[in-house]
Amino acid sequence: MSDPSKRRRRSIRLQGYDYSRSGLYFVTICTKGRVTFFEDARVKTIAETCWQEITDHFTGVTPDESVVMPNHVHGIVSLHGRDTACRVPTKRLGTFGPLPPGSLPAIIGAFKSASTRLIRQLGIEGFAWQPRYYEHVVRNDASLNRIRQYIRDNPARWAFDRDNPDGRPDATENEFWRGLG
Repeated sequence: MSDPSKRRRRSIRLQGYDYSRSGLYFVTICTKGRVTFFEDARVKTIAETCWQEITDHFTGVTPDESVVMPNHVHGIVSLHGRDTACRVPTKRLGTFGPLPPGSLPAIIGAFKSASTRLIRQLGIEGFAWQPRYYEHVVRNDASLNRIRQYIRDNPARWAFDRDNPDGRPDATENEFWRGLG
C-alpha cells in the first residue's frame, strides 16, 4: 500500500499552457474547509484590499471584477503583455518547479500569503486558504461578460452557491460551471 503523504495531486492546469501569458483569468480561491471567515467585516476588507493591491506588487497585472464571499473569493485577473514581472522576487517553489514571476500562480500565491499574514495579525485563529484554487482561461468576450455577471450576481445567490456549506446548489449554478469548459 502506498503512503498517502507521498501521493502527488493531479494538476488541474492546462498542460503546457504558459500562465504568464497575456490574457484574462477567472479564479476562485476558497478558505480551507470552506470556513466562513469573511463574514467578519474586518477579514473581508483585508481580502478586498489585498485583491485590489495586486497592481502595487506586479507590473502588467490588473484585477478586474471580483467579489469576496463568506468563504471564497471570485475574481478576474488581467495579465498585459509577456513582460509581466514581479517587483518583489518570488523564490517559492511550485509543485512542478519555480513559479515564473508575474505568472498567475505567483500572483495568487502572493495574494494568499499577504492576506493570510494580515488576517492572522488580527488574531483570527485558524485562518487558511485551500492549497489550490480554481482557474479558467477566459477565451472570448461572451465568456468574459458571462463571468463578470456571475461575479456580480454571486452575493444574491449565496444560498445556492456550491461553496456555501449550508447551500442548496441548483441547476443554474451547475450549468454555469459546466458552461465554462
